[in-house]
Amino acid sequence: MQKENKVEIIQLENGLKVPTFEGLYFCSRKNPLKEAESWILINEKILKEPGPLAILGLGAGFHLQLLKDRPETFVIELRPELIAAWTQFDSHFPIKLLSEPNEWQGKVIDFRPAWNGLESEYAELFENLRGLSRKALMRNAEAQDLWILAEALKRTDLPDALELTVKEITSLFPLENQTEEARIWRTLREFVA
Repeated sequence: MQKENKVEIIQLENGLKVPTFEGLYFCSRKNPLKEAESWILINEKILKEPGPLAILGLGAGFHLQLLKDRPETFVIELRPELIAAWTQFDSHFPIKLLSEPNEWQGKVIDFRPAWNGLESEYAELFENLRGLSRKALMRNAEAQDLWILAEALKRTDLPDALELTVKEITSLFPLENQTEEARIWRTLREFVA
């Protein structure tokens, strides 16, 4: 039985307990442990790299239990209700929940089953954290004093989510632009062309 606006802990047929919120499941209903193990295998390379890592999506937490010995592991979850339920369910878990994801500077990977119901919000956040959105590219350009690039990225005809190549960035500068920044991008284009 589901209650509106409240996280419910439901027992699956295999005996595992999983959270649901407003009727949504955030992991496999058949075998969430196998799903978590598969996710670990798919992301094995990045999970073995040292340094801070943010996982986008708390889900049922089975994928996190397999990472309990990995240092500097954080979780970004957009549902406060799910965070509250998780801390009650497993309050001694060593993975930290990140409250200010916009200030994240480490690696980011996604746990897509946890995005159920908030796919577009998670996708936008994922692109911003990885520096792939136009806003993130503008922010990075401004932080590195690449003001002309930042202004070029403000053009309204560019999509919000994009991955720009050096060639595409160079094309943002008109040929008559002979600033140092434009010349650097044109030089870079020669190296990667």
